[in-house]
Amino acid sequence: MRCVQVCTTRAIERAGEWKSVVEVMDTVVRDLDYYRSSGGGMTLSGGEPLHQWRFARELAKAAHQKGIHVALDTSGYADWEALSGVLEHVDLVLYDIKHMDAGIHQKYTGVPNLRIIKNLQAILGETQVAVWVRIPVIPGFNHTQQAIGAIGAYLRGLPRPVDKVSILPFHQFGAGKYPALGRPYYWSEYQSDSEDRIVQLMRCLDGLGLRIEVGR
Repeated sequence: MRCVQVCTTRAIERAGEWKSVVEVMDTVVRDLDYYRSSGGGMTLSGGEPLHQWRFARELAKAAHQKGIHVALDTSGYADWEALSGVLEHVDLVLYDIKHMDAGIHQKYTGVPNLRIIKNLQAILGETQVAVWVRIPVIPGFNHTQQAIGAIGAYLRGLPRPVDKVSILPFHQFGAGKYPALGRPYYWSEYQSDSEDRIVQLMRCLDGLGLRIEVGR
C-alpha cells in the first residue's frame, strides 16, 4: 500500500485493514451470547471469500471451535480443492446461480459457469452441508421465464435437494460503487421489478418441492 502513503493529494485511500485470524475472532466472539440466543453466527462473504480460501478455512475452523455457526456466501467460482477445504468447517452455503447458458454467463460475468455448476453438484453429492441457492434477477441478463426455468430444471437434477431457493430482485444499491472503481455502470436505466413480475418468475420454479423465498 505504499502508493497510498506517498500520495500527497490523498487521491488514493486504503479501504481495508490487514487482520489475522486471531484478530478477527477477537471481534467475532464479542457477540457470542447473541449468536447463541438468536441462532445466528458468522458469514464469510465479500467480494469472494474463496479468493482467500486458506484464510477463510482457518477463520471458519476457529469459529467452529468456539461453537459458532458458519455460513459461506460464494459465487462457487473456485477450484474444488479450495472450496472443499473451507466446507470442512462450514454449516451453510449461500450459493449464487445466475444463468445456465454458458455464453451469456461468460459475456456478463466474465467467467464461464461450468465450474460453478460442477461445484454445486459436488457439494450436494459429497457433503451434507446445508445449501441455499440464490438467484439474482437482473434485467437484460436472466430476467426471463426461460432463464429462470432453466435454473429450475438444473436444480431438479442435483444429487439432493437444496434447503432453500432465494429470488433476489434487482436493485440500484450498488450503482455508486462503479464510478468509485472507475468502471462503467450499464444498468442505471433499469428499475426494480413489480411484485407481480417476481411472482411470475417464481412460478418457473414450481414443482421443485423446495422452499422458495424472495429477498433473503
